[in-house]
Amino acid sequence: MYVPNDPLFFDQWALHTINAAGAWDKLAPNQEPVIVAVVDSGIDFYHEDLQGRISLDGAWDFELNDSYPLDLDGHGTEVAGVIAAATGNATGIAGTAGRQNVQILPLRVFNWLGETNIYWVSQAIAHAVDCGAQVINLSLGGPQYSQALADAVDYAWERGVVVVAAAGNEGGPVF
Repeated sequence: MYVPNDPLFFDQWALHTINAAGAWDKLAPNQEPVIVAVVDSGIDFYHEDLQGRISLDGAWDFELNDSYPLDLDGHGTEVAGVIAAATGNATGIAGTAGRQNVQILPLRVFNWLGETNIYWVSQAIAHAVDCGAQVINLSLGGPQYSQALADAVDYAWERGVVVVAAAGNEGGPVF
């Protein structure tokens, strides 16, 4: 079984729980990249474990309306790392994608205060679909149901895009 040399791999209980290393052994490397949109706080373009894993084609900051979604608090970078950190590079953590060819499409929807709104999130989902993302990650949540958000997720789903969303951190109701 492939065991990466990333120094924090043995601390990554989630990868061990899902037997990621066993799955990595069974997967043939993909030639074409899988585009995963991370709708979050942006991304640190210079993070050493994400080099070669970030797609700037379509990257967007929905607060500032520009193509430079720099991470303001680290959450988006951490999420991107869990998904796609370079694996087997003797640095940091191993990404869940292992050695697969995954590109992160960063879409910033949080301002510097950690606030967002349904409009930005819904627009980011549609933008991700239109930019060719095959997976959209939403490690965020809100206080109530939103028809606009449901419509955006439906837009993605109807076009074959997988949407992965957080199920909450506080044990409350999930919509």
